[in-house]
Amino acid sequence: MIFVLGASALIITSSLGVSTANASAFAVEPKAAQEPSSQASQQRSRRPVTRKTATARFDGKKVDISYGLPTVGGPEFAELQRLEPGSVLRLLSSPAIRMRAEIALEFGDVRVPTGNVAPNYPGIYSVWLRKSQNGWELCFNDEGDVWGTQYNSDADRAVVGLVHEVDEGSLHSPEQLSFELTAEGDEGRLEIEWGEHRWHAGFRAASASP
Repeated sequence: MIFVLGASALIITSSLGVSTANASAFAVEPKAAQEPSSQASQQRSRRPVTRKTATARFDGKKVDISYGLPTVGGPEFAELQRLEPGSVLRLLSSPAIRMRAEIALEFGDVRVPTGNVAPNYPGIYSVWLRKSQNGWELCFNDEGDVWGTQYNSDADRAVVGLVHEVDEGSLHSPEQLSFELTAEGDEGRLEIEWGEHRWHAGFRAASASP
């Protein structure tokens, strides 16, 4: 006669002696331990950053520009170097550069309004770097959520001129495309850097009305 108790079996022999036998044959194999959620979060945090955001604030109103991070060694930079006048820089492996502005911006006499998507809503634009006959321009386009190759010039809301410089001897030549926004009072400045190229433009934060 055999009685099974927990992980061991009591075996009663014909001489009424009692002995203990290992019951490993009855053991159930444990399930593989799941990865703790904290470890999964750490793994996600180690994934390479593929997009950054430049931010400026004007009296509590935010202006954000989010952008991908193409590198000097990639096809986008090679295309930049050979752009013809009238052509925009295409970002082949990321969404278009995107601006969200809670306040209207004025680049000289060129206004980039809020409310282009819906009344009383921040301005949402895709942003395109374009080679012009006399230099470089930045196009603010009403199609705010498109891929980096889907430029539609018919949807341009505003086009502003950029100051462009080439600094081949600089010790600071960003490997990746970089945007920076700064604010002082209602005056702002937009700076773009990539490799030896530098672009910049000043602007002013205006009222939110069109």
